[in-house]
Amino acid sequence: MSLATHEDGEVMLGTMHLERDEFRHAMSQFPTGVALVTISANGERRGITVNSLTSVSLEPPMLLVCFHRNSAVLERLKRVRTFAVNVLSTDQQEIATRFGRPETAGNSHSLDDAMASDIDGVPTLADCLTAIVCDIEVTFEAGSHTVVLASPRRIVARHRQGRGALGFWQSRYLPVGDRNLDERG
Repeated sequence: MSLATHEDGEVMLGTMHLERDEFRHAMSQFPTGVALVTISANGERRGITVNSLTSVSLEPPMLLVCFHRNSAVLERLKRVRTFAVNVLSTDQQEIATRFGRPETAGNSHSLDDAMASDIDGVPTLADCLTAIVCDIEVTFEAGSHTVVLASPRRIVARHRQGRGALGFWQSRYLPVGDRNLDERG
């Protein structure tokens, strides 16, 4: 954040006067991938769509994912401290939409047995591009979200030719990657 001194001597952080919608629009210009974070807690298998996900380090391997503080999945995740990141393909937009909406009586974030199989006791989507089972290293609060730093424990790549990744840009889902990429080399 930058400091700005106005003529009247007032010092402000650079983000103090940004409107929420202005910031949201600016960030929507940055395309992201889409993943489903899955957990198992007290016999319940749950999921939530995320797009605030990035690798942090290769040595040691570490990733970062952000959750809204009010997320029911986050509270369970803090207790079990293990989760899976399921990288979604373009044909999994319906899953991203379902688990991206707030959980209500009409929109459950429960995973059924047909959707997921367990890896190291953590549910993973059977048809995702890649599943990464992780252990939480650190969590901290940042604004309206909780940031989770985690270490991958196991990776299962399920890439199939002709399937691109699901992306998110300007508040819309979009395909990422050329379906013919594997054929061109």
